[in-house]
Amino acid sequence: MTNNISSNVNPRENLTDLGGGYTLLQDQSAFRFGTDSVLLSKFARANSGDRVIDLGAGNGAVTVMLCQNHDALNVTAIEIQPEACDLVRRNIARNGLDETVNILEADLRKLEDVMPARCADLIVCNPPYKPVGTGEPSAGQCALIARHEIMCTLQDAVQSAARLLKVGGRLCMVHKPERLAALMAEMKTFDIEPKRLALAAGNASIPPSIVLVEGRFKGRPGLIIEPLIDLSRGYTQ
Repeated sequence: MTNNISSNVNPRENLTDLGGGYTLLQDQSAFRFGTDSVLLSKFARANSGDRVIDLGAGNGAVTVMLCQNHDALNVTAIEIQPEACDLVRRNIARNGLDETVNILEADLRKLEDVMPARCADLIVCNPPYKPVGTGEPSAGQCALIARHEIMCTLQDAVQSAARLLKVGGRLCMVHKPERLAALMAEMKTFDIEPKRLALAAGNASIPPSIVLVEGRFKGRPGLIIEPLIDLSRGYTQ
């Protein structure tokens, strides 16, 4: 991916080439997508015609890459921060996805009045990783909200997904390995059965730095653990 491929953007922004004719505007002063977003977009196995929800869409990176990887999706990107929503709108427009993606500026904890229950076949979520009071504070309010559980805890994200998923619908989340036990416990609490798990590491000789989990709403027990994703070789699963 190549940064700064166009100067026709806001001075605080740069343009990232996603390949295949897709690009992504990013605000350099806010949270920017990374390997976890790329992995989530590939780990989520969308089917043609799926109703997809991106919970906490940020600048729209996962939404755009899902549409890049899969045809005929119907996607709703939900984001609480107005500045991020503006970026999502522009990213959707510049990639010609206006007919595919609906953008909803809303708090995922309070969707009862704006989204019906049992409406989603697939939900993807790259939530804040750090509980409040842990880790180094992020520079800037946008990055702080994206990285720390100020506006959305792990429980909030899973509970919201459980309300929106159809029976048999799938929730795909990316997180840090040290939060895996909590993630799977929250899924079980809200009747989302963990069905697939993958770990990613810089190479096969070091501990994983990313975990991906797919759960199925009201699914039967049975967890598939996929081979380690060796990031030095790329994600080929």
